[in-house]
Amino acid sequence: MKFRFVFCALLVAFCSFTLQAQVVAYVANNGDSTVSVIDVATNTEVAVIPVVHDPFAVAATPDGGKVFVSSVSSGVISVIDTSTNTVTSLFVGDFTVFAPAVTPDGQFLWVGTTAGIVVFRTSDLGFVDMIPAIAAGLAFDPATKLAYGISIGEVNVMNWSTRDLFAPIPVQTGNYQILPPQPIALAPRSSILWATGGFGSPLTAIFRLTAAVVGTVPMGLSTDNVAIAPDGSKVFVTDGFSNTVNILSLSTFAVDPAPISVVGPAALAVTPDSASLYVVSGAGTVSAFSTATKALTATIPVGAQPAGIALFRLKAPFSTLTLKQLHVTNRKVSVTGSLTLGANGVLDLSTQDVVVRIGDATVVIPAGDVKEAGTGHYIFDGQIDGQQVKFTLDADPGSTTTFTYHIQIQDFTTPLPNPVTVTVSIGSNTGTLTASY
Repeated sequence: MKFRFVFCALLVAFCSFTLQAQVVAYVANNGDSTVSVIDVATNTEVAVIPVVHDPFAVAATPDGGKVFVSSVSSGVISVIDTSTNTVTSLFVGDFTVFAPAVTPDGQFLWVGTTAGIVVFRTSDLGFVDMIPAIAAGLAFDPATKLAYGISIGEVNVMNWSTRDLFAPIPVQTGNYQILPPQPIALAPRSSILWATGGFGSPLTAIFRLTAAVVGTVPMGLSTDNVAIAPDGSKVFVTDGFSNTVNILSLSTFAVDPAPISVVGPAALAVTPDSASLYVVSGAGTVSAFSTATKALTATIPVGAQPAGIALFRLKAPFSTLTLKQLHVTNRKVSVTGSLTLGANGVLDLSTQDVVVRIGDATVVIPAGDVKEAGTGHYIFDGQIDGQQVKFTLDADPGSTTTFTYHIQIQDFTTPLPNPVTVTVSIGSNTGTLTASY
């Protein structure tokens, strides 16, 4: 088998535009080799981006700065810079490429293929590793650092930080008549990972903390693509045989007897506020529904035979990020500074991971773990990867956009250069600075 890695420029032609939307959806149009960009605020298509032929599944970095689109038959990932919508092409290998996924720290792109999972750096698209496991779809847990990959009859389990491969979990999966772009999903406020199985297979529930199957939910004729509301209230599952989207309540674990009707449902996504569900239709549209009432709120024409979708907040750099103190002592590092949200910045720690990178050391505090302890005061104090981590965020008096941040990491053993680069990200809000100590 030929196996090589090529990073090359792909020239694209599209209309220049300025996108003011905070939340966007990128939709892979398999039939005409384009990606549609939808402004979720107005439910309109605002750009069409040519990509490598046969686009299939879509993934975005946690900060919303890059989008990755797999081209199933070409062995290529189209990489889109969301600030300009320019495209570069990453050749993965001479094999079928499945759905891409980005690790919660934003540093690595995982690409499932028929030869294994290929790992690249998101910064420069350099090759990192090849994991000997099949994954038609991937999901990452920032809390346990486990990665889950759908295969035939099992879910492969890995550590997304060390890339160690563990024993797989036997499940009823892999009986897909058409390969789904989104066969597995996990949401910040949910304790369960959900995996679809295809025709005649139930939805499988896997407990995050033990990586064990805890139950199955019969649902329609087929379970294909799955998405979870960020608030952890509902699970949405497409059934391509019935042209429906089934809904599972996570408060009652009951399936809604009246599913949503969609012609040829493919991938689907829920808005960050959990208010709207977007479903890709093989009819060449994306349909928006209210998650509360199931009412159709918009039908958005896109390209031919749309398949995958990624819905996310665009990258929103801090308007200011400062560092007031940086202390590095024996096995402990602490950083204190201030940050101001940018023009499109939104702070929602219940659905946004906090990622702090100091030199080569990265700490990911999962969404929902930073708690509000009084108005404008947020705190996390706990163990992450064997290190005691304390993070605080305090709003300036009278402000909802400017905060003082502090992070302290004990049992810190990663060598640091001097000066050192520090990156702070809260969801799509992000900033980087360099400081000496």
